[in-house]
Amino acid sequence: MSIKARTRRHSQTGPNLRELNVNHLSRKRSQSMEQLTRNPRVVKVPRAEQAVESDSESEVEADGKAGSSEEAGEDKADDAMDTSPDRPTRPLPNSKRRVIPTNPTMVPVQATVPRTPTQKSNSRRLIVVLEQACLEAYKVSSNSGAGRDAKYALLNCDDHQGILAKTGRDIADARPDITHQCLLTLLDSPLNKAGRLQVYVHTAKGVLIEINPHVRIPRTFKRFSGLMVQLLHRLSIRGVNGSEKLLKVIKNPVTDHFPANTYKITLSGDAETVKLSKYLPTLPETHSIAVFVGAMARGKDDFADTIVDEKISISDYALSASVACGKVSQRIPYHSIVTTMPPAAPVDLLAGRVGHLTPEQEQTLSQFKTDLQTEGWLVPERHDDSTLLRFLRARKFDLARSKEMIIACEKWRKEFGVDDIVKNFDFPEKEQVNKYYPQFYHKMDKDGRPVYIERLGSVDIPALRKVTTEQRQLQNLVLEYERFLHERLPACSAAAGKPVETSCTILDLKGVGISSFYQVKDYVSKASTIGQNYYPETMGKFYIINTPFMFSTVWSLVKPWLDPVTVAKISIPSSSETKAMLLDQIPAENLPEDLGGTCKCPGGCALADQGPWNDPKYKDLAKSKIAAPTATSTAPEATPAA
Repeated sequence: MSIKARTRRHSQTGPNLRELNVNHLSRKRSQSMEQLTRNPRVVKVPRAEQAVESDSESEVEADGKAGSSEEAGEDKADDAMDTSPDRPTRPLPNSKRRVIPTNPTMVPVQATVPRTPTQKSNSRRLIVVLEQACLEAYKVSSNSGAGRDAKYALLNCDDHQGILAKTGRDIADARPDITHQCLLTLLDSPLNKAGRLQVYVHTAKGVLIEINPHVRIPRTFKRFSGLMVQLLHRLSIRGVNGSEKLLKVIKNPVTDHFPANTYKITLSGDAETVKLSKYLPTLPETHSIAVFVGAMARGKDDFADTIVDEKISISDYALSASVACGKVSQRIPYHSIVTTMPPAAPVDLLAGRVGHLTPEQEQTLSQFKTDLQTEGWLVPERHDDSTLLRFLRARKFDLARSKEMIIACEKWRKEFGVDDIVKNFDFPEKEQVNKYYPQFYHKMDKDGRPVYIERLGSVDIPALRKVTTEQRQLQNLVLEYERFLHERLPACSAAAGKPVETSCTILDLKGVGISSFYQVKDYVSKASTIGQNYYPETMGKFYIINTPFMFSTVWSLVKPWLDPVTVAKISIPSSSETKAMLLDQIPAENLPEDLGGTCKCPGGCALADQGPWNDPKYKDLAKSKIAAPTATSTAPEATPAA
């Protein structure tokens, strides 16, 4: 018999292998179900991790919206883990080891994340800044007509080797994956879940990004790249179910966004190695901790040398950025951050005022009055204790310098004719001036201070000079200062039921540019000199809003030279924080509508002059005129004390 015949015969009479396999699997399945019925046990069902991971990996989609696929992923997992009566189960045996739960009530703990500017400034947190991050949106294709838009991608060394070679750039300059891994590590840490972590990303191109602690960074690099491209073009990414910004580009420098007291550290492989558990307790207890981590493949760690307080190493070996972030964020229990960083002691803004003087300050005040009386410069009608203390505080209770300041003020008052201005000056062009330089008082803040609003960005000097002169404008400024001291403050004190000595100022810089700045700088310089030298210590709160792009850089240079008490009074909110910060200090009904409040004065808030100083109930309590200076104020020119 031929081989071909034998093969045909075997195929007709022999068993079919496919049928054997099917029958065998059927018998095994039946035996398993039978055994399950006789001996019930816990059955482990795959959780379909791949499906859940792919659905829930990005709460923020690349188009800038928070996805709702996480719920769908959880539904799939719940279906897979179904424990209906058709599937018999029994509980796992009790563990011999007794575990005491840290949360006996089993109520989920919701992290409290600082939201308002006040909460951010008062809360103690760990701040991580990812420096020199490689996040650059690169145009990979131009628009080819037919309504097609240019395509951008996040430049990376895996997908754009040709572009890097063509432009002569190092592949180390295209490593956004480092930032991606660092963010995943930081935002998944217990410290972030407890609301004690804030992350910023500072790119190699100088873009500063604030990461909301609630954001879910995409797990896949492809989705992360799309998200970063969207952010760099739109400057912010919001959640789909709310107005809260999950990612946003903010103004430099990053130190402007730190709490008032922050100890700044850079991680460096060349510094002395420390153990975090022993190092943390040595830091100031009233300070937050800011850690600068290099999110680049290689390079120097001098990116924050000018602003940090110390450089440290946390390992004897070289660590990647993500591992360093893990050691910092995951190996520091959040309760240690709380215990080592209690709220900072607030600046005592009442120090040096009536009723809040030290014995040394009381002695200085007494000597100050005696010296002025002896030398013939004391004007009892104006120089009460509150006024004298303003000059003493302005010169740090230095008696000689305070005498020099108040004597110079008295001389200026005589030369400028302040008393004559108070009695006789009239400013009928006020309404026209307001069109080109809005400056006005409007009601009170929550502390009883009169609110002063100045819109520097609306100044039109050429048009203003057709209406009034600079000299008349300065005379009106002095008149407003005198009314502020002798009419507005007494009326506000009566309305608030407590002494009020300062104002709440809002300086609006919207529209200020180089040209407009040079137009108004001469007047602003003269007005500032009058305020600082002759009406000192009248600023309570000072808000600078709608600042131009480079203002934060200038402020960061000026801020270290200012007195801490002065810095504590000044707030420079971002555009997104302005409304919340102002409403935190000023009632909505007292704040003009265009600044975020609800006040709509007939004819406009700028000309209404509303406040307790025009309320008959409080107006009688204010001084209606300033007493003329006595003969002592016209004493011969005396050489100021050295």
